[in-house]
Amino acid sequence: MRNKIILSLITLLIPSFSFADDLEDLVDAINEVSTNNTEINHSTKALQDVCSTIVNIKSEGKCAVYKTKISGHIGNSNPRAKGNTWIGFRGCTKRYGNKMNFVDSKGNVVNSLVRYNNSGKTYAYRFYCTQGVQSCSGCCRRARSIYNTAVQNTGSGTIYAVGKNKRCVEIPDARKCYNSSGC
Repeated sequence: MRNKIILSLITLLIPSFSFADDLEDLVDAINEVSTNNTEINHSTKALQDVCSTIVNIKSEGKCAVYKTKISGHIGNSNPRAKGNTWIGFRGCTKRYGNKMNFVDSKGNVVNSLVRYNNSGKTYAYRFYCTQGVQSCSGCCRRARSIYNTAVQNTGSGTIYAVGKNKRCVEIPDARKCYNSSGC
């Protein structure tokens, strides 16, 4: 049964692959199917229970930068290199705590990130994979894996970044970067 699932995934996903990065995503997808991933909450909460306000990421500009690939200055061995990134530049309102969740359109958590260094010269906040000291269940999933989980749960690759006071930012396609010139 496991081999049939893996073969089906390869057959389904191979036509859309460009090369090495996509091959890593394929391996992630295969591992997700072949293991029992208990880190991700597959509850059936309605999105309205998680988000009282929803804004589109494009309207957020520099205050909601969603990156599916890590910046070139961060090495592959750095824990931040393992998943997606959420950034807000200097001057943005800090709308997020120390950990942020990404949910699908049914309110299921499909990824989580933790705050990395509250601020800097250019950033108001940055969220990456776990930083070793902090624990983050469900962190460090690649964009295609997040997208695939959302599609499996809901039929849609749209996800939502959950902030304080149930304010959510809609990300129309979890595989794509938004508000970033670096992707």
